[in-house]
This record gives sequence, C-alpha cells and structure tokens, in this order.
Amino acid sequence: MNPKLFKKLSGTTSDKKSTAGQPSPPMPVSTMPISTPIGVMLAGASQDNICLLEYGEHEDLQPQLLHLAKLLQVRFVPGENALLKDLATQLQEYFAGSRTTFDLPLLLAGTPFQRQAWQSLLAIPYGETRSYQEQAAMVGNPAAVRAVARANGANRI
Repeated sequence: MNPKLFKKLSGTTSDKKSTAGQPSPPMPVSTMPISTPIGVMLAGASQDNICLLEYGEHEDLQPQLLHLAKLLQVRFVPGENALLKDLATQLQEYFAGSRTTFDLPLLLAGTPFQRQAWQSLLAIPYGETRSYQEQAAMVGNPAAVRAVARANGANRI
C-alpha cells in the first residue's frame, strides 16, 4: 500500500487533551495494512474489537473511513495492537488453507437490520456461498433481497 495514501486514509489528528467544557477527542483505533494474496487490506481495531477490514486501495475508501469514524466516534491512527497482529496471523492461516473460521471479536457498526444481515454472513459455512435471496430468507425477510445486498455493501469487515 502506498505509504502516503495509508497516512492520508488513517487520518492523524491532534492528540490535544480536552479542557473543561470541550469534548474529549475521539478514541483512537489502530490501523495497519495487511498483505494478502488478494491484495493489501487495511485493518482497524480498538483494544477490544476489530472494526475494519477493507481492500487497502480503492476510490471509496476515504469516505467510508470518514463515515465509520463518525459512526463509531473514533479516529483512525496508524499503528498495531494485539488484535491486529492476531488478525494478520489468522488471515495468513486462512489463505494458507489451515484456518476455516475466525475467532476474533468484531464490532459490527450499523443499523439493526445491517447487523442482522452481517450476522447471517457469519453463519455461512466455510467454502459455501449464499445468494442475497437466500440470505434474506436467513434473516427472516425473504422480500428484503435489495436491503440485504445494500447491507452487505456497507459491511466494513
């Protein structure tokens, strides 16, 4: 990943401490690039949850990061933490064929319907696929095919 692009997308902001009457700065979320066989991914995690795993270079990434930062009330900063190291390891194992499930805590930030759609993605067994229509049925709303597709498109993990 282009280092300048990574710095720009990670967004470094002032670490000034809050003063009386001013809101405290948003919580930092560590971000780092992870090389995979399908390209560089940009991963983000707090100390508690993975909240981002996206292709590292595409034209919509910056607005997506800005939206996610606002939604989670965080700021993305370059760096790594234990969860990001574990994610890099698990992705390496997955692409090597020795891992079929991931066991890291995720922060699925979205509407209740989006979170329901994303949870249904986690229920799809390794090596299998589901159509949007099948996924809509999985969430109990067979007519919500387009809504499921839109929710999947908004998934940042």
